[in-house]
Amino acid sequence: MNKWAVILGSSSGFGAATARELAKNGINIYGVHLDRRAALPKIEEFVEELKNTYNIEVIFRNISATDAFKRHSVIEDLKEIGSVHVKVLMHSLAFGALKPIIE
Repeated sequence: MNKWAVILGSSSGFGAATARELAKNGINIYGVHLDRRAALPKIEEFVEELKNTYNIEVIFRNISATDAFKRHSVIEDLKEIGSVHVKVLMHSLAFGALKPIIE
């Protein structure tokens, strides 16, 4: 069974730091972030760093976690991976109004 962490707000700050620490321990990372196009090259470098340094699977999606349809797409992505065990779910979003994330 694959161990995964789902991190909301994974591209910077506490989310990115947590992704790095979990990657060091062999946990695959599924990151959700919402960033402007200009920030994407730096985020792609971070994803490649995690993959290459820690030999894990890393998926980052640039979507709004406040959108119910997009949250559901995260679940569908994880199902497609196969036998996934979500070991960590971290909420590290830091923007906008606080809308319900988990229903």
